[in-house]
Amino acid sequence: MKFWEKIKNFFSVEKETLKTDRPESSVSTSDVDFAALNENDFFTTLSEVLKKNDNKAVLFGAISMSVYGYQRNTFDVDFMLPENDFKNFTNILESIGYHKVLQTTQYAKFRHKNDAFMDIDTVFIATDTANEIIKLAEVKNIRGENAFLCASFETVLATKLHAIKYNNECREGKDMIDIKMLIKANGIDVNSDWFKTLCIKYGGEDIYNNILKDKKRDE
Repeated sequence: MKFWEKIKNFFSVEKETLKTDRPESSVSTSDVDFAALNENDFFTTLSEVLKKNDNKAVLFGAISMSVYGYQRNTFDVDFMLPENDFKNFTNILESIGYHKVLQTTQYAKFRHKNDAFMDIDTVFIATDTANEIIKLAEVKNIRGENAFLCASFETVLATKLHAIKYNNECREGKDMIDIKMLIKANGIDVNSDWFKTLCIKYGGEDIYNNILKDKKRDE
């Protein structure tokens, strides 16, 4: 089973029909020539449309790691959002030229007709869990002055640990490298109580012990 199907255990998603209690997107972009926009325009457009619609989608994944001192190439942008915000979020993306290419109970992928606009992957999560993640999130600038609500450092690490735990074969190499680089960039003491607790809670003791071994080997 793929990671986005497994992640429901971490985010406590209920298997039920998605609902929305938010209004549809209020942004009109009918006069925008999306074909003429580039990657920098993509981040500006996405930031502005989310802000104008007061959508609480939380940026995580590879793009969010750049605010914590580590940047790597990626072909998509990852968001998590309350399940009852999904319809509103879909309307917002459609208003700037995206269309949905895949949807499961917990996950959806959106693609733009302009290749300069990255794919957008979304995980919709239970409202109570989402509210806790949103409380920890902070507005950060991405690729210039483009403000996004970004997952906390702890949340980013937790999703990486969970990815390894539930999809070890497919994701351990990439996600373990991400974790190691985040540890290095932020001067994290891997022996600290908070880090050990986080690792064991979301990854398990084996993953935590592997991180300790890798750290000692690199010293």
